[in-house]
Amino acid sequence: MALPFLSFTDMVTHLQDISASKISTAILGRFINKSYRQIIMSYEWSARKAEGIVNTVDPYSTGTVAVTQGVTTVTGTNTVWTSAMTGRFMRVGSSDTIHKFTYVSATSGTLEKAWADVAASTETYEIFQYLYTVDATAGEVGQILLPTEGLPIEERSLSWVNRIDPARRQTTGTPEVWIGHGVDSTGGYLIEFWPRYSAATAVRVPYYKRVDDISGSTQPILRNDLIECLASIYAADRLYSEFGDRHWIELRSAWKADLAELYELAKREDLERHNLPRAVQMAGSRGGPSNWQRYITEDW
Repeated sequence: MALPFLSFTDMVTHLQDISASKISTAILGRFINKSYRQIIMSYEWSARKAEGIVNTVDPYSTGTVAVTQGVTTVTGTNTVWTSAMTGRFMRVGSSDTIHKFTYVSATSGTLEKAWADVAASTETYEIFQYLYTVDATAGEVGQILLPTEGLPIEERSLSWVNRIDPARRQTTGTPEVWIGHGVDSTGGYLIEFWPRYSAATAVRVPYYKRVDDISGSTQPILRNDLIECLASIYAADRLYSEFGDRHWIELRSAWKADLAELYELAKREDLERHNLPRAVQMAGSRGGPSNWQRYITEDW
């Protein structure tokens, strides 16, 4: 059976018909997105579960470098830097200062900020990466398993790793923890493994897709009739508050009963579609029916 997945614009049009165009499209749009977020967060919908592959990179330390205090330029000797290193991090000698590295040529590069320590020449260095983007659509990250051992690794805070290893010197073939770093400039979720991988490794990272407000022709990832039903309850509340017509109270009661039925139907369909052997392993519980009860039993 095909599931109803209509666009945001379609849902606004439906609500306009239901409300006899007595509520602006902007307000109806807010009701739809509010309902969408509440329904999404009420249950572990399989439509939100996804998996990304994080490909870690090898650290690079061939040759030596020269740096000058107050200058962003880094000069390499016997180095073979490439454009792939742009955006990675550089540490020089025994300094614990980490600078973002910008590639220029095989033997010349720039730092995001001027070198603040004393000048150095013919100094060892390391170019490495410790921040990786899981996926542009990633929201909350789930339980990460080690690629070979299949064992889960623990999540720790950024303050914890900054206290243990601020310079990110520790490397290993098997990290002990992972750390979330929020989102990058494009909205992708950033993650760190500690200690850093000592060689390039592909790590599978399960996550919940980030759910943003929808608009225009965008379709929700859940059936729209469930979203519309809750949005209709919000619309009925507004219409009764504004016009005092008990007709909207009666409709609200009917929609409230429909909401409970649609919600259970959506859960059953979700379980039927979800292939358990390929399920993304997620840590902990994010609610469930108990969280939903306040939406379907509250005295609206």
